[in-house]
Amino acid sequence: MSGHVFLSHSSHDTGTVEKILEYLESRGVRCWIAPRDIPPGSDWAESIMNALAGSETMIMVLSSSSNQSAQVRREVEHAVNAGVSIIPVIVDGTEPSVALRYYISAHQWVDASGGLDEGFLRRLADSLLEEQSEAETAAPEKGGVTCDKRGFSNPSGAKHCVECGGRIGPPVEKSKKSKRTIRIVSIVIAVLVLAFVVRAVVRGAGRKKLYSRAMTALQEDRWQDAHRAFERLGSYRDSPTRAYQALLGGIQSLHQRAAVLEAEQSGNADQEWDHLSKACGTFLEEYPDSTASQDVRLYLADALFALQDYTEAGEAYLELAEEDTDTHRVMRTAVRSCESFIAAYQTGGSTDTSAILQRQLRAVSLLADLEPPPRQLVPLVGRVASNHFQAGMYRTSADLWRRIFLHSPSDPARLEAASRLSECYLLMGDTTEAERWKLLATGELPPQSPEGPVQMADSLLPAEDSSVVVEQPPPTPRVPPQAGPRPDQDQQRPPGGRGGARSGSTPGRD
Repeated sequence: MSGHVFLSHSSHDTGTVEKILEYLESRGVRCWIAPRDIPPGSDWAESIMNALAGSETMIMVLSSSSNQSAQVRREVEHAVNAGVSIIPVIVDGTEPSVALRYYISAHQWVDASGGLDEGFLRRLADSLLEEQSEAETAAPEKGGVTCDKRGFSNPSGAKHCVECGGRIGPPVEKSKKSKRTIRIVSIVIAVLVLAFVVRAVVRGAGRKKLYSRAMTALQEDRWQDAHRAFERLGSYRDSPTRAYQALLGGIQSLHQRAAVLEAEQSGNADQEWDHLSKACGTFLEEYPDSTASQDVRLYLADALFALQDYTEAGEAYLELAEEDTDTHRVMRTAVRSCESFIAAYQTGGSTDTSAILQRQLRAVSLLADLEPPPRQLVPLVGRVASNHFQAGMYRTSADLWRRIFLHSPSDPARLEAASRLSECYLLMGDTTEAERWKLLATGELPPQSPEGPVQMADSLLPAEDSSVVVEQPPPTPRVPPQAGPRPDQDQQRPPGGRGGARSGSTPGRD
């Protein structure tokens, strides 16, 4: 761009200069200002020199800041040497320095210290437009050079365009080469668009085919293949719903098949239970808020028990029992939890014996709160009492056997409880109480006699029981001193326990 107005200023006067620039350009005056018009990456000094060489007029904004600016002084000096007309505009009443006065003393100053009002800016724009019009009229039709990048006109001798920073060269017309380039670019774009369309069509056909195969696998009960295929399809059609159905259906099928193999004592049962546990884990990870998650958690607990991970199974059953609101389901899972923790203790599946015993009490207490028939509750309480006896927790064991004695519906169970109570008190050093319970066990002392057991609360296991909570197992071997028959001598190892043959079902399975 030749014939423009060069604005020389200090960076401290940006607000004033931008006001002048905005008004002049709104009137059509071509302006050049740094740093706005310096192309990125260009040499600053070279750009300034090229801009000065192509300008007709310089507006020097004179202020206290520009008066001390060496950059402004150099720009004024080069403008004078290039024969550029200079218009000094004083904006704050500052007198020019001696160095500046040397260069601008021959030019008419404009005092704008009273403010850049519209009248002043209008007169300035009119004057500049008139000068640019005269310069364009007087300029020869040919001459100067144009940049190769955007075709801007530049003064003769310029090496870089003052507008865009492009290389300077002679003006040229669009050649056949340019037309050929445009044609090649158009062809490339058309090919890319076509490739995109073909890819979309092929991908759509592939997804449709995969969806069909997934549906076939789902109908044929090949749930693993169906689930993987629907997962690959992502959000295609109803794939998310189908993937959910495939995984849930597969879990239910695995559970049924594993239960049948377990009942048949097949050697493949372990493999099916392992597949079931992994499938349940995947489901709970992908669909934690599903309405079927509670059933899946129950299937997972069954698989853990079948795989002899009794502690984890008991925790899973107990958590389900405490969260559920359906009485029937709570009773079933509480029974399973109690059986799991009993098996965990008897097989030595956990190093934290105290925690296992506490969970036994927690599970059996939860079951007792539901008031099941004594024939269902008493055997479980008896097994828990035996475990505490083996651990040396005689007070807790005695409390549990005493409650069995008071609430058992059958005489053999009551007599067994009395016998166990006699052993507990003997080991605790209370020979009088031990002898009394021994008489009750042999029938020599009627239960309702004055020397019989003290009547207790109706609840088999009350919520607050200090003996259950406080007592801890002593650091002694599990096997107590010989004081009559072992309390657990009639207890068999748990179904599926380590070292024993597994029975045909998981705990409490309906």
